[in-house]
Amino acid sequence: MPLVWEPPSGLTARAAAFLRAHGRAGVVPVAYEHDDMELRRRLLEVFGTVPGDPVARLHELRERYAGLSWPSPFFGEQVFLDPVLDPEPGDPRVEFRSAVHPATDGVPGARLLLDGTVVIGRDGEPEVSAFPSLDHLIETDALLHALRGAPELDPAEVDGAAARPIPEASGPTSRWWTDGRAVRHLDTTWVELGDSPLPTDRAWAAPAGLLAAASEGSGRMPA
Repeated sequence: MPLVWEPPSGLTARAAAFLRAHGRAGVVPVAYEHDDMELRRRLLEVFGTVPGDPVARLHELRERYAGLSWPSPFFGEQVFLDPVLDPEPGDPRVEFRSAVHPATDGVPGARLLLDGTVVIGRDGEPEVSAFPSLDHLIETDALLHALRGAPELDPAEVDGAAARPIPEASGPTSRWWTDGRAVRHLDTTWVELGDSPLPTDRAWAAPAGLLAAASEGSGRMPA
């Protein structure tokens, strides 16, 4: 079972509860049998010396996430996680492919950079660095799920002096704020990918307990 399910997970209580209620583990068979020494040899051939240890990082990612699946409001469909490391000549950088698989081909998936950044986009097409980590994506999906059915507000109402970021769920193109009574989400991911003409900018009245559910902490797996 992926370690992200196990306390202390580093997720907020809100996100951990979302995965317990809606996530599944091991639904999609996941097998990864590349030899570590062979991977290191290929990395050296393709990239030369690289910072850190991508092979050790791969094991951390797979222990934490591989085989996890959930219905993602952000992607608009079921996703499953299966990060792999498969360096090939001509690759521009070290990355973990297949990190986020949407259930259909209608939505681009995501891969991870060495620092954990979630890059959304198809190979050879525009891409967007959307989240600092997979945990940030999980936190965003937990918020979007919790806000379903909540009364919607004018987004500008949340941009007062009391508004503060929600850092555990925010990334370069998917940002969250709250003023304690309402929550705002501004997302430009799909605009930057060319899949939408306009950004998503929505605000909701915060359901009771929503913001308190972040009190468990938002620690991250080391980058």
